[in-house]
Amino acid sequence: MRKLVAMTALAVGLMIGSVANAAAVDIFVRQTNATTWELSATTNGSTALGAVNLLTTGLETMTLNAANVGISSGDSVFQVDAGLGDGRGLAIINNALIGTTPQAIAPPGSVNLLIATFTGPGPVNVQDTSEFLGENNGITNPAGGAIFDYSLTIVPTPPVPEPIAMVLIGLGLAAVGVVRRSA
Repeated sequence: MRKLVAMTALAVGLMIGSVANAAAVDIFVRQTNATTWELSATTNGSTALGAVNLLTTGLETMTLNAANVGISSGDSVFQVDAGLGDGRGLAIINNALIGTTPQAIAPPGSVNLLIATFTGPGPVNVQDTSEFLGENNGITNPAGGAIFDYSLTIVPTPPVPEPIAMVLIGLGLAAVGVVRRSA
């Protein structure tokens, strides 16, 4: 019983710690199939995302999320080998201006809000554009101010386990059950 209480306390502590350490903006590039990737954002606290500028490899096309009214399709572009001479692509996704009010691509409290979909053969790598933009790393708030507290994560499709691996896991669990009953 003490072990169960200790494990529960540890799990709760890890969950609380992970929430406390979340970045103001978490940007994800998730693989959805062999050639498709989705760019999404989660905003924490009162931070809003205004623009995302990324250097990419392994991607060939970008389609903006048309349902996201915060994105300015006229000011956003994706270009492979954008004059860098090394084959990397440049994705610039800017926010829209409605009247004189800059819009957010991902308002505060957004969770996995889809920004764009990319296609390409991979392998995929993305990074912010700080090597070209200096301090303004290309991750900005709606007013254009740099956001420095962000994470950028590539999430590949998890491999499908082989059937034999599943059989071995099942046999192992059954063995644990038998040993536990006899003890």
